[in-house]
Amino acid sequence: MLRRLFLAISTRPPIAALKGPDQRNDVSPASGPCACNFIAMEYYAGILNRTFLVSAFSSGIGAMRVRGVMANPGYMAPDIASNPMTYVDPGILQRYRNASSDPKSFLNLDGANFYYSMPDIVSISTDMSRKWGMGNVRYSGRIVLHLEKSKARELILLGAQDVQRIADELQNLWQQR
Repeated sequence: MLRRLFLAISTRPPIAALKGPDQRNDVSPASGPCACNFIAMEYYAGILNRTFLVSAFSSGIGAMRVRGVMANPGYMAPDIASNPMTYVDPGILQRYRNASSDPKSFLNLDGANFYYSMPDIVSISTDMSRKWGMGNVRYSGRIVLHLEKSKARELILLGAQDVQRIADELQNLWQQR
């Protein structure tokens, strides 16, 4: 029991910290409604978490919940753990299939979904340090949305995703506001 608790709270470094950019051939893009999509987890209410498909539109950044609470998965083969789509529940993702192309249309489909227009975002940053409590969940780093009217949203990129490319795309869209 104590061993399981320790594994649940210990963490591995982000995947990006384990390999340099020239060694990253395992990056998997997430598919979604925009050119910039990624799979991210957010801590919610202490030990709970939510997994989102995050999409950046020219008007803002929206997220659709695509998985319920995720426990420490134990051992997963590296090729499976590195694929961000491994962390998506296909049944939950299916509910967004008929959503309109309006980025706000999915807000009513799940209370956890969110959307921030570009003017609501003060800045966007990355954090490549270890994240406490991730256990065996493989992640690439974090993107932090600093918001004007509420606290920041920290999005942990699951699997092997190109954090810098995603951050650059988000920055470009944000600067064009």
